[in-house]
Amino acid sequence: MKTGFSDYIERWRHTLGYGVHSPLAFRIVKECLHPESRYAMYADDYIDSVYGYSDRTARRRAYLLVRLVNTLLPHSIWMPGADRRIEDAVRQSFRSIHISRARVCPKNADFIAVFDDTDTAAAWKLLAGCENACLISFAPRQSVIPEGADAPTLTICGRRYSVFLRRKGMAPVSYTVI
Repeated sequence: MKTGFSDYIERWRHTLGYGVHSPLAFRIVKECLHPESRYAMYADDYIDSVYGYSDRTARRRAYLLVRLVNTLLPHSIWMPGADRRIEDAVRQSFRSIHISRARVCPKNADFIAVFDDTDTAAAWKLLAGCENACLISFAPRQSVIPEGADAPTLTICGRRYSVFLRRKGMAPVSYTVI
């Protein structure tokens, strides 16, 4: 039986990378979700100038999204309901990646960033045909992958986001971080 404190210790260990056995998951935790230092990206100055310190949540989302895109290097990104400034921040560093904010998902999108007003379960169904795909959800935690849908092979859940990845040949694994 887990207590609240032991659950916190387990999440804290995963946040630091301890107990994360998948190389891809370790890389995402250490480089994207909880980087040890702020590394220079072309988008950092843009994000700081656009958001300043007024909208801290949006600034954090933009930083996280840019770091994930830098690590996974998708071909096409679909960001329904995204703020135009977040899209511009991603474009600052990755000019060759196709980015769409349309209501309908493009056929070739292999990275989806879901914000508060979009259902995570519906977005995951759109990635059903992709072997290598990523879904990051900034929506509340109650939105989960639907039953009967292909399960993600890597799930990393934090307080403010959930990252779901599907990789060909990878065993399913799940981590909870702070």
